[in-house]
Amino acid sequence: MHCIRLHYAPLLTVVAALFFLPSLLKAQEEISILHAPKSVVSEEEFSVVFSLTRSASDSSNALVVSLPKYFQTPRLARLGGSTAFQVIRPQLPSPQSGRVQFVFQLPDSLPTYQPLCLTARSADINLPKSERLNFCLASVSRQEAGRLTLSSAALFDAPNNTIAGQKNLTILLTPKTRTDNFAGQFDSTARLNAHLATTRTPLLSLSRSFTAELWFRTVALDGILLSSWSGSESDGYPLELEIGRDGTLASFFGFPFSFKKLHSNRFIADGVWHHCAVTLDSASGAVHLYLDGIVQDSTRLGIERRTFTTRPTPIYIGSRNGREKFFHGEADEIKIYRRAKRASELFNPELYDQDDDPTIVFYESFSSSQRSMLVGDKPSLSRSSLAVAARLKNLRAEISGSDVWLSWEFSGQSDISSFTVERSLNGVQFQPLSTIDYRATQGFYRFFDRNAGELGKVVFYRLRKNTAGRSATYTGAIKIGLAETKPSFRLFQNTPNPFNPSTTISYELAEGATVELYVYNTLGTEVARVKRGFQPAGRYTFFFNAADYDLSSGIYLYRLQTDFGAETRKMILMK
Repeated sequence: MHCIRLHYAPLLTVVAALFFLPSLLKAQEEISILHAPKSVVSEEEFSVVFSLTRSASDSSNALVVSLPKYFQTPRLARLGGSTAFQVIRPQLPSPQSGRVQFVFQLPDSLPTYQPLCLTARSADINLPKSERLNFCLASVSRQEAGRLTLSSAALFDAPNNTIAGQKNLTILLTPKTRTDNFAGQFDSTARLNAHLATTRTPLLSLSRSFTAELWFRTVALDGILLSSWSGSESDGYPLELEIGRDGTLASFFGFPFSFKKLHSNRFIADGVWHHCAVTLDSASGAVHLYLDGIVQDSTRLGIERRTFTTRPTPIYIGSRNGREKFFHGEADEIKIYRRAKRASELFNPELYDQDDDPTIVFYESFSSSQRSMLVGDKPSLSRSSLAVAARLKNLRAEISGSDVWLSWEFSGQSDISSFTVERSLNGVQFQPLSTIDYRATQGFYRFFDRNAGELGKVVFYRLRKNTAGRSATYTGAIKIGLAETKPSFRLFQNTPNPFNPSTTISYELAEGATVELYVYNTLGTEVARVKRGFQPAGRYTFFFNAADYDLSSGIYLYRLQTDFGAETRKMILMK
């Protein structure tokens, strides 16, 4: 799409001006994209943030947006503002391009420094496709708006990259997959009073370690995701998570008549699923704000935390005290733990139907089959595009001379679209090597990196999991050395073996990792889950009693799954 500047003149005059004055127009007008999602899901709203640069001599008073014909009428507003700009007149789809132009009237007083936010949504589609969104500035009157869009459709699509005030944006649009996972649907106009019972609130305090995390998706601004504040300045509170008027994420904790704020500079009111978390380590006083597994901001509690006192108040979901700043959007997998999760645990956030971490004190999955732990008003449930993600297992690297073979397992219901293999020489800066498509019928994947050993003595690898309509997540990095290295973990034979009815299972971690310890029967059915969670380096021993699980005599397998791989051993129950 290419735009025309109209100075209340006949169309031929305008076309001539486009050829003789491109440099002048380019110097006066510019559109800069500040934030746009790379991929979105059909039937779900998404937002694009951009800014306009106009000089004092500019007469442009309208923004023209060209979208595919199956997009609904978009909304345009100042970022952080409540008043949307008016659509003067949408054009009928162009026969040549099948696109629609929407003309928004811009006020003369619009500051050039204030970003604008365009919110759009497409109809349902059957196959993924890349679509263009086109923006340009124009000078039109209400009377000429219809003539502009109807008579100049061919010129909008003509190739002329020298036209000023124009910006093209390409996004990947994918069909909406309706999964078995449900999310909570929050409507700000309903003013829901949903909260966690007061009896659990003392477990969330600035004097004790905790982690609070959740997934969310929204295009709305100025809403509370989670809050323990009463709203009174004289009351202290341990946590409040807020989407600001600028569309970024912020976390607050307060003392009487004062508060501290952690802030994310990323725009997150874009309609894409994001994962956020706040952790407090009471031993060090460190507080961290995470967004999509990456630390955004940190601080430390000062001496004032020693005087922190607060009366128990409910933890509100989707509002502050059920009275203000109501959230509008979807939320899922809200969890609160009695410990501060490590960065490695939050770096690769996953979704589960259940969580058996012994430190969890609150879990709301918005399931249609499980009892909700919220009291008060309940948000409605909707089938979510955020699928219950399958777990990536057994990420391994095998060295053959100077070559490296990477392999991993991934199966189960998932909304993932592809894997990107990334490599680093220092473990910090990673470069993409190749992208491998995900297939629902494929559970095992391999990637060959030829002559990787020639790059250095140590090479790091990780996988990026790409998902439409959701921020990408990463696996932990695995370190490959050319010299012989100490094993990252060891699983020992259980003792005694055979046993009746109890035995001990031991393993050793060379470095901290997320571990899972399961017991299976010979048919591959899980019969017991002994441990799941993050553990620092060290040796661990667990007591397993077959009587607790009503197991009969026979051969069983116990399996240790870690970030570095997995190992399985056999044990015999003999009654």
